Amino acid sequence: MNAVLRLYERRTEKSGISFVVNADIPERVILTASELGTVFSNILENACEACEKLEYSKRFIIVCAETEEHMLKVEVRNSVADFVKFNNGMPVSDKKVGGTGTKSIAYIINKYGGMLRFGQNENEFSTQIVISNK
Repeated sequence: MNAVLRLYERRTEKSGISFVVNADIPERVILTASELGTVFSNILENACEACEKLEYSKRFIIVCAETEEHMLKVEVRNSVADFVKFNNGMPVSDKKVGGTGTKSIAYIINKYGGMLRFGQNENEFSTQIVISNK
């Protein structure tokens, strides 16, 4: 997990994206290390791509993750330039061959009976995950 966050810290630095992380994830969570890495990598990759479409002063990604009462809670918020289209609660990719990242996230979270929600409030996109850590 730390490796993924460090990788995206370097990428956001190079891209002029404000990157704030407040993550307290225990060593042992219900997701495998690979699944956790896949979830965060896909979320952060999408966030970086969205931010890179904006002027430098408007670029930000905020990552919050914590466990509370055996629940792992994750929220990632990032700036976006355009309104994101949704289909059945899932963002629709504007790439020719896209959307596999969000589908991977959904598959992993659904596998453990978790909740995944994507949303947008004006120029801010959010990804929220709540999953039992038992």
